[in-house]
Amino acid sequence: MSKTSTISTTHSPDQVGESRRTAGLTPSSFALLLAILWGGNNASIKVALGHGSPMQIVGVALVCVGALAFSGESYLKMRRIQK
Repeated sequence: MSKTSTISTTHSPDQVGESRRTAGLTPSSFALLLAILWGGNNASIKVALGHGSPMQIVGVALVCVGALAFSGESYLKMRRIQK
């Protein structure tokens, strides 16, 4: 005799009646890009540590992120002014 088990399909109260949609191309592409960038993080740190101290690497990273944030905010500000 073989025993069969059933898989429980109970839902938490907040999931009752919810339906799922497919993510679409844009969110899926963004998730793939993030996965690639996250995976390359360890390799880039290993290579960078051969050329500079950890404080230099952090400084360069902060400058890059700051420049990106500043340019993004400037772009959004210009769009708001034009409207």
